[in-house]
Amino acid sequence: MSAPDTNVEKQERQHKPSLLGIRGVLVIVALLTIGLVFYLAINSSGPDDRDGVSGVPTTDVTTETMQPATNDSQTPAAPAGN
Repeated sequence: MSAPDTNVEKQERQHKPSLLGIRGVLVIVALLTIGLVFYLAINSSGPDDRDGVSGVPTTDVTTETMQPATNDSQTPAAPAGN
């Protein structure tokens, strides 16, 4: 069911503060988003720094330096169950 007596002009006049508040928040969010994009663009690192996290040293691990795990210690087998 629809409202029996709708006066759009009157309702718009009564809700003017709320509508202005919503528009104001949308403008603020848009400005903050634009500011974030510019901040990230200015503070981004160049393309040569994409291979690692800055400040964390990286080590190269090759298959030549990796040795397979060996079982040098002779551990006795578990005793047979009774």
